[in-house]
Amino acid sequence: MNVAKILTGMTLAAAVAAPAVAQQPTRGFMVERAGVAAQGEASVDLSTNGSYKGGAVRLGLGNSELILNSEKAGNGSSNSEAVFKLGLSSLQGLSELKHSLAVYGGIAVIDEDITAGQSYSNFMIGAAFTADMNGLLLSIAPEFIIDDVADDNYLDVGLSAHLKMAKTQYGTFQPGIEVVATTADNKDTLVAVGVRWEYNDRLTLDIVPLQFGNAWGQEDTISLPGQMRLNARF
Repeated sequence: MNVAKILTGMTLAAAVAAPAVAQQPTRGFMVERAGVAAQGEASVDLSTNGSYKGGAVRLGLGNSELILNSEKAGNGSSNSEAVFKLGLSSLQGLSELKHSLAVYGGIAVIDEDITAGQSYSNFMIGAAFTADMNGLLLSIAPEFIIDDVADDNYLDVGLSAHLKMAKTQYGTFQPGIEVVATTADNKDTLVAVGVRWEYNDRLTLDIVPLQFGNAWGQEDTISLPGQMRLNARF
């Protein structure tokens, strides 16, 4: 009996069976990625300018992740929202392709007992698939949203492509483009072009100088150095 072969086979099987743990943040500019944060990892998104806003918190729970106030469950949901994201096992038929898979669902409920206060109950479910093809990160993330604020039920489909470049003394850069197509009545297809700057192991800055469509509450925008979102990890 070849013990080495048995151990190798067990290791490969475990790697296929385990959900993918990803480095934070586990999202692109707009599109959710399939990995989940590792147990004990936490990060926060901080907006820097414009309506490309952050403030979301991501907490790693082992093979899952809790995302708070990410505004994924429709209009206005950043005021009160929780999304639970579960990492799934890799697909057996795609074992030769480095990939990850996740499903998630969220709820946003608020009822302000004041004059002209907000009141809504939004719900969403989604899934994300991410593949790493020799440094080219490709993601697809369909999301179905019941938006009480907009009085609309719609489907968002996010597509993203990011190129992981070699690490430099100034950090790692990922130029990318993302598209979110939607069936919503009050939104257009969104397109964002920019770069992710992984400054160090704790800080990541998304810089988005090109934005087309009614994205983040704005019309087409060309800006320099661009709208930005900082992700800090703890």
